[in-house]
Amino acid sequence: MNGNSTRKSYNKIYADNNEEIQRRVIWEDNVRFIEHHNMAADRGEHTYWLGINHFADMSEKEVTQKMKGYKMSRDVIKDGSSYLPPNNVQVPDEVDWRQKGYVTPVKDQGQCGSCWSFSSTGALEGQHFRKTGQLVSLSEQNLVDCTFKMPVADFTNLMSNNSHRNKINKEGDEEALKSAVATVGPISIAIDADRKFQLYKNGVFDEPECNSTFTDHAVLIVGYGVENGQDYWLVKNSWSASWGIDGYIKMSRNKDNQCGVASYAMYPLV
Repeated sequence: MNGNSTRKSYNKIYADNNEEIQRRVIWEDNVRFIEHHNMAADRGEHTYWLGINHFADMSEKEVTQKMKGYKMSRDVIKDGSSYLPPNNVQVPDEVDWRQKGYVTPVKDQGQCGSCWSFSSTGALEGQHFRKTGQLVSLSEQNLVDCTFKMPVADFTNLMSNNSHRNKINKEGDEEALKSAVATVGPISIAIDADRKFQLYKNGVFDEPECNSTFTDHAVLIVGYGVENGQDYWLVKNSWSASWGIDGYIKMSRNKDNQCGVASYAMYPLV
């Protein structure tokens, strides 16, 4: 796929010829980056592949500014009730809450840094289904206004009330997170989403360089499993169904909290 076909496929409109030239330079750099990574993946050096998507003409800095926007107050994490694993429950080896009706279709957050609202509503949609048996797609717009970007305040309003939120008490504990996903439903988490995440196509995203302490993007865990002997988390993103595996990514599990998947995990109580 060349730059022109990419532009047409994703309905890209540039302000003028100068921007088009700039986007072409970024696109070509991303293509080289993708090809270099995928050649290594084909040699068995990686367990995931990258691909051209609607971010191929955007720099990593731009994606960070426009698509992530996640900031977490430490008070949101330390306050609230703690998840307690149920006694004498054997959690399954694989879980996919999509198959049980807990998960709405993949959405597109647009470019106003509202990932946190999609992660939050995804967890709430799952808990609403668990209680009522009805899957309702909630409006993220009720939580966010692109003109007044205050993700910390609004995320806190939704998730920090002690009587309406549970957290995974031990930060970084993937076993506790696995138990919560298996027994509760979809869980809201925060991760480090780098350039490779931006261009992810398929496979298990096992990336040792991914930061486990710095997180800048909110997503939703909807299950977990094993692929070719590799444990993974099944994660729903909010970058449209044209990103990744129809809007999802398989992120490495049991790799020392890679990308911070278990650092900021929480779900609402309804």
